[in-house]
Amino acid sequence: IVIKADGLAAGKGVFLPESKEEMNETLDDLLNKSKLGESGNSVLVEDRIYGKEVSVFCFTDGKNYSKPIAICDYKRVFDNDLGGNTGGMGCYTPPEFWSKELEEFTIKKIIEPTINAMQEKKSTFKGILYTGLMITNEGPKVIEYNCRFGDPECELIMPMYDGEILDTLMEVADS
Repeated sequence: IVIKADGLAAGKGVFLPESKEEMNETLDDLLNKSKLGESGNSVLVEDRIYGKEVSVFCFTDGKNYSKPIAICDYKRVFDNDLGGNTGGMGCYTPPEFWSKELEEFTIKKIIEPTINAMQEKKSTFKGILYTGLMITNEGPKVIEYNCRFGDPECELIMPMYDGEILDTLMEVADS
């Protein structure tokens, strides 16, 4: 399973217990000992999925969207995904597994339906849409959405950006 604090936790609110004992200890730390303060007062317990994780970013004015940028960040403090989660220790792009086919699938099956669903619900979003994906053997699965640049991913996005970022942000906001 995966245990996730149901609040902002500076990138440190996801726990991947390897045993029932570790699961119980994590839940006790969050719910009884307030390890993450109010962020851990409520938790999500979900099925754990396996695969490569990637963050996909695009600008949207609520109808249109920019070409997505795929970035992988280093989540855990030690090599080979050992140790606790961090707020982000660096990143790289493009991911070695990112392909034109995966990008097209992500656009058609995830980004466009997400933007369309927000419009239908009268909850249009304008800004940077950050979609966290796990690339599983069954295909991409959404693990989170954010409405912001990721940290440290923003450190890669800004140098790649061709133009004036303020102009783009104002255009998105005013559309």
